Amino acid sequence: MQLLELPPSHIVLPAIGVRREEVGALFEREFGTEHGNSDPTYLTHEARRQLRPKFLGADIAMTGVNFAVASTGTLAVCTNEGNADMGTSFPDLHIAIMGLEKVIPDMRALAVFTRLLARSGTGQPVTSYTSLYRKPAPGKRIHVVIVDNGRSEWLADAAHRNMLKCLRCGACMNTCPVYRRSGGYSYSYFIPGRWASTCRCCVRRSSTTAMSRPPRCATPARTYARR
Repeated sequence: MQLLELPPSHIVLPAIGVRREEVGALFEREFGTEHGNSDPTYLTHEARRQLRPKFLGADIAMTGVNFAVASTGTLAVCTNEGNADMGTSFPDLHIAIMGLEKVIPDMRALAVFTRLLARSGTGQPVTSYTSLYRKPAPGKRIHVVIVDNGRSEWLADAAHRNMLKCLRCGACMNTCPVYRRSGGYSYSYFIPGRWASTCRCCVRRSSTTAMSRPPRCATPARTYARR
């Protein structure tokens, strides 16, 4: 998506709207791959060839956090590609960025939420990789950035408190008739869907560009996964 200079169209599958023929043409233009070759295996190997040196030579690793376990201080990062493990294994500094709503009580809760996230997002029993970070390896560092950005206000507001229960699984978009017909670019926020429309209004409440109410969407907010 960066090479295409396009924003993601889905919160879990950012390139879901890009056809393999488009990827093949992009790789041919950017990396000189075979003309007209859009075989997924071939393109995957080329992507690996291009990306692996960047992972191996990075000075800093930056990840999000799916869940933060309060009882142990563990950070959980769930992926299907293994990019979190690859990205954090070599640099000396790992910066983990999380919203304050990512905190859960204990490891038993983590077992519930990792299964809920995978089932809701992709239909898997669990993601291929669930990476747990508790303390840095010798000679390395972990910095945790906890983002508020209005979340404390949402938590205090009964009308918006349930927004913080969203797992970011994308199930609402997968079942939304509006999204399925028009795609993620129909929305004006970097995260598409009803949740993001409401989030945008809250974040930009004091901005002159804020909307008076969220745009219409056929998916009710209650369809989001609840903790």
